[in-house]
Amino acid sequence: YRYWTEVEEALFLEGLRQFGGRSVRKIAEVVGTRSAAQVRAHLQNHEKKVLLAEKAAAAARAGAMGRESGEEGSDENVGGLSSCRVTNGGRVMQPMLDTTREKEEWNVAFIRREEAVKND
Repeated sequence: YRYWTEVEEALFLEGLRQFGGRSVRKIAEVVGTRSAAQVRAHLQNHEKKVLLAEKAAAAARAGAMGRESGEEGSDENVGGLSSCRVTNGGRVMQPMLDTTREKEEWNVAFIRREEAVKND
């Protein structure tokens, strides 16, 4: 497995814009260096990222409205890795991280923080 280059990503987005998400073969033709199966998998990951970004934006808007209305909550830095929003309802929004390693580090730090809170 190799990562998508910036050029491949730009071509993927152009193909997605032109043909929509249902035409993976046409998008693969635009990219030129990836098969339809690889484009399909990349499209699924792309859609997950877009959905997470939309949820994060909605959570940020809800958090801003909650702060305006007096809802308790805090912005936290978990293990020095990345910030997240924790509300008094206990909901945690994991930040968008670029690499699998960053995600794993964030998850480990979050679990350690949760264990420390339980032990206190």
